[in-house]
Amino acid sequence: TIPTRPIADLVRRLEEETERLKVDPHPVHVVVVGGGAAGTELSMSVKGRWSPILGDENVRVTVLDSNQQLLPSESPANRQALV
Repeated sequence: TIPTRPIADLVRRLEEETERLKVDPHPVHVVVVGGGAAGTELSMSVKGRWSPILGDENVRVTVLDSNQQLLPSESPANRQALV
């Protein structure tokens, strides 16, 4: 579990986990709660940071949100690209 709050500590926490994964690589499943812009950006950031270390197939990211779709205020094309 990596808390995102306080947000000022998030980068440090992600860097610490990245270093641990370099020493002890293993598949990870990240669950982000919140499918708004911040949750979506965090999801892509984690995938982009850890896939080069672990391989794309070993980094699974799930976004949980109460809406029917991610970023409902975006265009259908943008939502589809995100999915």
